[in-house]
Amino acid sequence: MKNQETGVMEEEILTETESPTQTQPPQEDKPANKLPSFDADKLKTFVASLKAPKPIVLAILFLCLIVVYTGLLLLVKKNTKTTPVAHVFEEATSTPQAKTDPEVDLERKNLENFKDALKSTQNDQNDLIIPKADLEIKF
Repeated sequence: MKNQETGVMEEEILTETESPTQTQPPQEDKPANKLPSFDADKLKTFVASLKAPKPIVLAILFLCLIVVYTGLLLLVKKNTKTTPVAHVFEEATSTPQAKTDPEVDLERKNLENFKDALKSTQNDQNDLIIPKADLEIKF
């Protein structure tokens, strides 16, 4: 009568819950120092992939990065060992020493004369009449 009252799915659930848990036999541990097997096909595909330009470029960039990094580290280590040198400044004398060159004096005078002439021409330009131009040009 019990079979008639329960359906197929309920029977499966009841048998799973009623059956004692099955214990799995302990698996043997694999030895830790077992070397992987050598596969010649994998080696051939690896060598063939190295001939492609993309891995070669990546390897070159990586090596360049390592070289630059180690170079910078060496530069940093060199600079920390050296001691800074204190510079000695000479004291300026309290009396000015006038060294005049006659050519420099001549150039300064010429410059002042040019500035004066420029100022006088600017005054002259203010007095000039504005030119009148005929803007109606016909071809």
